[in-house]
Amino acid sequence: MKKALLISTLLLVALVLVALAAPAEEQFQPLPVPVSNNAVAAVRINGQLLVYSFMGLGSQKIWSSVTNSAYALNVKYDKWTTIRPAPGSGRLGTVAAGAADQVFLLGGFVLDPSGLEQIVPDLSIYDPISLRWYNGPEMPLAVRDAVAGAYRDRYIYVIGGLSRCRERPLPALQCLGTPEP
Repeated sequence: MKKALLISTLLLVALVLVALAAPAEEQFQPLPVPVSNNAVAAVRINGQLLVYSFMGLGSQKIWSSVTNSAYALNVKYDKWTTIRPAPGSGRLGTVAAGAADQVFLLGGFVLDPSGLEQIVPDLSIYDPISLRWYNGPEMPLAVRDAVAGAYRDRYIYVIGGLSRCRERPLPALQCLGTPEP
C-alpha cells in the first residue's frame, strides 16, 4: 500500500514538473482591424503555416459594418497582411477550411438594413499562391454558423449550422471534395 502511494505521489510530482516546464501558450499579433463572427482557417504553403481571417462584423456592430476584408498571418514572422477582399459585400456566419494549398470559404448570411438575413450557398476558394479568388460550385444546402474541417487534405466537411428552412441547428453533414491534384 505504501509503495503504491509513493509511486502515485512521484508520478503526480513528475506531472506537475512537466506542466510547469512546458512552454507558455504562444501569443500572436491581433488582427489589424477588430472583427467578430469572422471565418478563420489555416493552410500550410511551402512549409509555412498561414492563418487566414475572412469577413466578419466590424467594431460598430451594426449591419453596415459587415465587411468582406481578408487577412493572412504568417505564423513564422507573426505578421498580418491585408489580402484581396473576399468576393461579395461581406457575410457573417461563414466557415472556412484549408486543404490542398487553398482556403475554402463556405456559406454564411448577408444582412440588410432592416436586419433580415439571407443565407447563401456560396463556395469561394482563395488560392494563396496566386493570390486570387475563385468561385466554386454552390453548397448542396445553404447554411450559416456551421463547423467545417478538412480530411486528408482533400475533403471539406461542413457539419450542422442553420438553414433557410429551419430555425434550429441541422444534423446535416455535407462533404465537398477539392479538385484533383
